[in-house]
Amino acid sequence: MTLEQIVNLFKTEEYSFFKYRDIYGDEIKQWMHFDTHHDFFIQYMQYYRGFSSLSSTLEPATLGIIRISQPTKDYLIRHPHQEVFTDRDGNKRGIPSEIANQVKNNLELHLNELNNCNSFSEIIEIVESCRVRGFGELAIYDTSIRIGTFLGIVPDRVYLHAGTRIGMEALEQKNYVPIGSSRNKSVSTEDLPKEFKTMEADEIQHLLCAEKDLLKNQLENNPKIIPF
Repeated sequence: MTLEQIVNLFKTEEYSFFKYRDIYGDEIKQWMHFDTHHDFFIQYMQYYRGFSSLSSTLEPATLGIIRISQPTKDYLIRHPHQEVFTDRDGNKRGIPSEIANQVKNNLELHLNELNNCNSFSEIIEIVESCRVRGFGELAIYDTSIRIGTFLGIVPDRVYLHAGTRIGMEALEQKNYVPIGSSRNKSVSTEDLPKEFKTMEADEIQHLLCAEKDLLKNQLENNPKIIPF
């Protein structure tokens, strides 16, 4: 596949995930369906634009709470990145509420600083300074983008973590970005392939994670030589 084909697929393919329970622990056993990845992202971000104050966003932002509208009902659920579950190997995944609450309490001490942020890099730096053990780089990014959404501040760079870094590694291995790009904390959108030029940084971040397997296994090598 070409990179253009993968970008077009990301923009048009349906997106869904399954949820066993809502944030109250009630069993719902519900597939969440969206017309596209972008449709999911719009719903996700809209929830964080609706809070009355920055203080009130901190608990849902660290826990990863989102409101999802489906044809018959609205659901309050935890984002798949933060929901606690046991994987096939018996390992615990996600962010336990007690860890999220520790980060929330730390962030409350920095409310004035957060309210005075003018860039996403400032937000993520503050969130990173409030981290505790068990609250990794993915949770830091997700929390930052939720806070940033409330403040009206979006990323101007693509931040790398977990699956996003795998996607960047695939671009690196197939000569779309310079060697070493995947080892950076973030990458400028100006340093990314032209196929991403119509996309915002947060959307590119989502694509690199969501389509990492396609990028790794099916993306063809870049026929153009990149000056390293």
